[in-house]
Amino acid sequence: MYFSPNPKESLNDYFNFKNELDRLKKYLINNIDKLIVVKGLRRMGKTSFINVGLSIMKLKYIKIDSRVLAAPTRVEFEKRLLNEFKKAEWLPQKILKSLKSLEFGGFKVSIYQIDDLWDFLKKNKVILTIDEAQLLAGSGVENLIASIYDDTKCKLLITGSEVGVLEKFLGEKDAHSPLFGRAYRIIDMPKLDSKKTQNFLTEGFSQINQKITNEQLEKATSILNGIIGWLTYLGYSSVDNKFDKALEITLNKGIELVKAEFDNFLSSRLKAKNRYKFIMEAVAKSFNSWSQIKDYLEFKIGYKVTDSRFNNYLVNLTNYSFLSKDNRSYLITDPIVTKTFRNSLRI
Repeated sequence: MYFSPNPKESLNDYFNFKNELDRLKKYLINNIDKLIVVKGLRRMGKTSFINVGLSIMKLKYIKIDSRVLAAPTRVEFEKRLLNEFKKAEWLPQKILKSLKSLEFGGFKVSIYQIDDLWDFLKKNKVILTIDEAQLLAGSGVENLIASIYDDTKCKLLITGSEVGVLEKFLGEKDAHSPLFGRAYRIIDMPKLDSKKTQNFLTEGFSQINQKITNEQLEKATSILNGIIGWLTYLGYSSVDNKFDKALEITLNKGIELVKAEFDNFLSSRLKAKNRYKFIMEAVAKSFNSWSQIKDYLEFKIGYKVTDSRFNNYLVNLTNYSFLSKDNRSYLITDPIVTKTFRNSLRI
């Protein structure tokens, strides 16, 4: 079902991203590529994409969701990694028995210390998947990933939604980073265009035995701007509600979620809280150039901001994908983020 709110696992429940899936399959089966990076804004369907891709390929894989780690550290990552290997029935019994006898306790146990497992990874192609890898930037996991890249036959499949932070994890422009210089392929998850948006909604509503009118299709396409996560939530909400109510629920839920994400972003930037809010508000109100945004910010706070500090604010918002940059303009791609800040809601 297209409108299931959970990440998709089966191709039957997955809307057609055929070109992206074909590329993923090619990169996973060849003997050239070691690292594949799936990039996209929040709610673009990256997790469903890798789930479905791995499912139809029927390859040996281990998957780590960085969002559920107890802490974004290498120790916690390796604990989760080894626990996932314990569940891998495709591993030889000798290695499984060795893993299941381990008790982590308060000790650091590294994958390097398990000779049988490390030897297996050197000789066999296993896909190590890390969802939302940008959360691990600066944790030391990069060193482990670099060793796996260099010393094993594993392929690394990672996703990330905070594009600038993901690039930091990958060592872009940082010669001292463990992953600097490692070649990788990029798969960008696109928004749905108008035609695909309407096909997705038409087929999805048919699956729940409902019809959607042309007027409703146009309205959803205009407001939700091809973000498949919001389109899915609209369909899910339509199961028990009429279309207009479902759209209202989607927008309200979206605003609530955006506010929570922005609050999390601000939690380590409390002194600049209002400055970040006013920058987002400016872009949401179609002040898109560097000078327009700066003028709006200075008008709202009542004093001048140095160019270097202002640039730092823009870089941070872009790194965390609240803003995107197109030539000399700054944009908000997600329509619900725009709606959140255009209404000058309290953040």
